[in-house]
Amino acid sequence: MANGNNLIVMGDMTRRTLRCTIDPDCERPELRTFKTMRPDLAVLAKRADYVWAGLTVLRAFFVAGRPSTTVPLGTFEEWSRTIRDALIWLGEPDPCLTQEQIRMDDPQRDQDAMALRAWHEKFGDERCTAAEGG
Repeated sequence: MANGNNLIVMGDMTRRTLRCTIDPDCERPELRTFKTMRPDLAVLAKRADYVWAGLTVLRAFFVAGRPSTTVPLGTFEEWSRTIRDALIWLGEPDPCLTQEQIRMDDPQRDQDAMALRAWHEKFGDERCTAAEGG
């Protein structure tokens, strides 16, 4: 897990990253006051209730036959078939929808594309090794 402002995700990490945004709707969120207990403390205080609710959702999803709503995410198939599909089954947005924008924001992607274009300009569609390309 990572958090921060204006994070840049590159290379293989783009397929391993889901982005979420927390908008406190104010300029200085650290100065907010809450009418109720702080959300992080409220979750800790009622942790068992939240775990029970999560397990209840998963049980209902399994009783419903684990309806598949997506193509499983490669190398994360079990997570995709269980957690991701359960969220979508509940009517929540697909958590993987953020990955395409992460991929588009990857500065390494442009560099890789430039290298591949240069290689293709020099060698076209002919097969050759890096040693042969010299």
